[in-house]
Amino acid sequence: MIRKSIVATSFLLAGFQSHADIVSEPWSINQEQGTMRSLVGDFNGDGQEDIIGLRDRFSETRDAFDIVYFDHSQSFAQRTLREVNTYSSYIHWATSDFDKDGISDIVVNIDGQVQVWFFDQQGTIAETIELGSTGRGDSPFLADLNGDGQEDILIPTDPVPPSTSYEDLALYVTSASRNISQPTIISTNSESWLTDMTAGDFDGDGHTDLVVEQRGNSFRVYLNPNGNGQLEFDTQVNVPFNSIISWSAFDADNDGSDELLVGFSARIASYDRNENGQWTVDNRLVSAPAGMVFRGLTAQDVNQDGHNDLIYIADGGRYYGRTLNISEGPGFNSQLESHELAEDIVSTSDFQITVGNLDDDNCPDLLVDISRSLNYKSVYSSNACMPATDLALEGWLFDWLKPHVLKFRVINTGSGSWPPVIAENASVTIEFETSSAVSITTADTNCELMSPNQFKCHAPDLDEWSLQYFQLLIDGEAGLPVKARLSADANNPEQNDDNNTLEFDFIIK
Repeated sequence: MIRKSIVATSFLLAGFQSHADIVSEPWSINQEQGTMRSLVGDFNGDGQEDIIGLRDRFSETRDAFDIVYFDHSQSFAQRTLREVNTYSSYIHWATSDFDKDGISDIVVNIDGQVQVWFFDQQGTIAETIELGSTGRGDSPFLADLNGDGQEDILIPTDPVPPSTSYEDLALYVTSASRNISQPTIISTNSESWLTDMTAGDFDGDGHTDLVVEQRGNSFRVYLNPNGNGQLEFDTQVNVPFNSIISWSAFDADNDGSDELLVGFSARIASYDRNENGQWTVDNRLVSAPAGMVFRGLTAQDVNQDGHNDLIYIADGGRYYGRTLNISEGPGFNSQLESHELAEDIVSTSDFQITVGNLDDDNCPDLLVDISRSLNYKSVYSSNACMPATDLALEGWLFDWLKPHVLKFRVINTGSGSWPPVIAENASVTIEFETSSAVSITTADTNCELMSPNQFKCHAPDLDEWSLQYFQLLIDGEAGLPVKARLSADANNPEQNDDNNTLEFDFIIK
């Protein structure tokens, strides 16, 4: 199992942009002291992503840690959630909204004792459910193996009878009612301790499969052919003369099934299961000098071109330095970005990259845990990430006219980028709420009647800083109250819809 060194850690957050510079320069969040093993989630249900991390209390025994909460709504002001008196190598966790209440929860393994912490709107732990002892200080892993939309909990556990040479897996099925099942033991027939897990659809059947790492030099693949969590052993892949540093599973070549990308010393390799059930390997997907190791592998469509890009830390120690890198997918043959990290980082396996939205711009940011010397106390975050297009909606009601006139306009307020961005498929939906029928007409050919009380008006190919007007005529029985709701939609996930709703309450005259 993994035993990690005890070091203080800082964050580096980098913001993605959909044009020009991909990752912005980091900016600082004030913090007395670094943290490690950071989790990103909305831990108070306010719609903003917070950070929870592990911070060394610097006690004389070196086995005392604080679990620290950084509240997004309070400019990431920090407070201590709990104190833990054990080594950091015995504290591991993962986050998900297990009870589907819109608030992120945590499953944590402390000294082999596994608990689930359910958070409330104050960002405090409202309920704790004990899952029992695993006998190991291993990391929980989350995956939806039975296809019910709930992430379930997997954690290595002692087999029966106990063994000092290998582990099985305990599967806890979660539910929105906070009922967590008794563990189902999955016999791995492994040859050594299980040091890490990842999940993906490796055979392209639409079900989540599982890969477990054994002591860094091999991994075992378990397929999920029926999508019900009944795993079947597929194969073991040995990695001779090398040690697995980090890995990530995603569809790197857009073929409909996931590949396993593994970071080693001096290379990143790609393992792919072909249609005949055989695993092939590209050993030199990314190469580097001997002594350089690849940590924190993760994937994100950074440049928003529809392909996942590869994000990783190249750790060359004091000889080659350390950089945060983004290689463009598919193929990863060209590098989008490379950013030097501080020189005083301590060489450790605790590098971690987490994707989140931490600056309220609807663009993903990188939270990079960087283990540093104990006296380095700083946190970094991203600059604002500019959305591609911002739509605004303005309107006026002329209720002294008969019929009444509802006039409105949708505006492409621009991104500030060059070349200018066109809103290709913008539209405005108008819904009328009334107790009896009203007459709604328009001469605008870009507006269509969707239902008796709903219109949709289209503004195609809206140039930056341009606008389009629409007008509806409303008539009905005098004294009839009417509510009109308008909402603009860019109909494009890359485009923002700020200031996009209007509402009018009036009485037919």
